[in-house]
Amino acid sequence: MEKVSESVKINALLNLLADEDQHVSSIAMEQLLELNDDVDELIQEFQETNNSALRSKIHQLSNIITLRRKRDNFISKVQSNSFSLWEGVKEINYLFNPNVDHNNTELVFREISKRMPRRLTTIRLATFMRNEEFSIPQEDILGLDLFMNNDVLKHRTGSQIVLTILAQQFGINASWKGSVVLYRGKHCLLDNFGNLLDPSENWKITRFTKGETKIHHCTNKDLWLTLLCQIFLSAMLDGNLHNVHKAAYILTNLCEGDIHQMPFPLGS
Repeated sequence: MEKVSESVKINALLNLLADEDQHVSSIAMEQLLELNDDVDELIQEFQETNNSALRSKIHQLSNIITLRRKRDNFISKVQSNSFSLWEGVKEINYLFNPNVDHNNTELVFREISKRMPRRLTTIRLATFMRNEEFSIPQEDILGLDLFMNNDVLKHRTGSQIVLTILAQQFGINASWKGSVVLYRGKHCLLDNFGNLLDPSENWKITRFTKGETKIHHCTNKDLWLTLLCQIFLSAMLDGNLHNVHKAAYILTNLCEGDIHQMPFPLGS
């Protein structure tokens, strides 16, 4: 009897999902999303239905489920520290820009890497980043594209944190060793010989003595959280409530918080 009742409920929600009234359709979508694993069977059954309105909503439902699972998988990987800094940055890129062609982004990255000089030193890395014209914008410093690695690779303009991580990854691919640090509020690269590479100063190199106390070495999680906070702020300024909620959900989960305790429009 309970199974029949559930079936009747699902059929009713499917009818509402195809409703022309967007408010009614949205409520039905929320209810269907709560089905968890059962929603997979529903998507499989109706994704090729002849009802064009329902088919469109089912595809939308499928996309939402995919992104939510990708989001939860990202959170799990961060908590278990089971992927690299660069892989995490690419995951964040996907979460906030799911339509990007990631194969093309990888191709662009590899093509740029081919121009990397052999026997890479910090000086050569700085020269390479300047020659490739990677820079930080003087205006509109919180545009979402500045935090998306595919846009940064394409336009050569990015936020300080993404440019620093990008330069590190170019270096890693050429067997250069260095870490991302925070120095006077700026993300920079520090090599094993005390050379600080600063993207905000046109890739200027500063020499530090051993034991410099003003430098904070960043963990991967530090950097992912900072990047997510900047994306959150960008979304707030842009009025993109979808990205605001997504960034807040990830941040609160990673910081053992509760998104429902946050102020409007995030909390209850």
